[in-house]
Amino acid sequence: MKPDEELPTSLAGPYMTIVHMFQLAFTPEIERRLAAGSLDEKFVLWAAQLIQSENGQMVRLNDEIRGVMHAKMGRPVEKGEPVLFSDLRDVVDFDVEESELNCGHFTMIFDGAGWRVFFNFQWGRAESLSTIELADQFLAVARYAASQGHTGPAIDNMFSACELLSKARLILHRDQAVQSKTHGGISSAINSWGKLGNVDSRFLKLFNRMSRARSGARYSTASEIQPPTANEIELVAREIEMLKSAVAPRRPRNEKEVSEAGHPSSTAGA
Repeated sequence: MKPDEELPTSLAGPYMTIVHMFQLAFTPEIERRLAAGSLDEKFVLWAAQLIQSENGQMVRLNDEIRGVMHAKMGRPVEKGEPVLFSDLRDVVDFDVEESELNCGHFTMIFDGAGWRVFFNFQWGRAESLSTIELADQFLAVARYAASQGHTGPAIDNMFSACELLSKARLILHRDQAVQSKTHGGISSAINSWGKLGNVDSRFLKLFNRMSRARSGARYSTASEIQPPTANEIELVAREIEMLKSAVAPRRPRNEKEVSEAGHPSSTAGA
């Protein structure tokens, strides 16, 4: 199907997604390679991958695709033994390599009966993840300061943790506010996202409170300044874990996790 050709109304679910991706990326690349002579007429497609980055997009075909795959095999497999198409039906997860974590991807693999589809179109996951990990460090300092009754350092570090978590979210959406040299840019952008219901309102309320209290906490010893509460500290800790889970590479951590994993991908018949 041509890129501008209307999709049949009979298509639905993963079938429509697959055909649409062929329209946008895979068919044009296959045709380009056929015309250039880098593919012959006997070419058979069994895997395709679209990688999207700040520099544009790249299409990989068959054994060019790259990533980390996890499967719960239904048969004994020795190290180095060839993997069969039928084994791909047991794939429980697939994600890009660490070196491409900042890229969005759409990957489809034929398992002999249909296509297994895995995708994540978030850009900047590696950058976002490093920002989240830095926020975790500031939270640790805020937690300790609060436990020692040091209100100023507790608020200052809690503000930094909240601001970094806000930035980590904005990175994923390529928001220009992440380039801002002022605190107000991040604050304005994340509050705008909050109005759309995309951010936990409790987290935003806390971030805004820390933002208002920060100046006084740094330069005043007034006793009326309220330090972060235990519940507020745990709220930020949960935000950190939630964001980490959303952006970290999908890697089962142990055999039990692999065996319990579901199938987040779509499967469509050939």
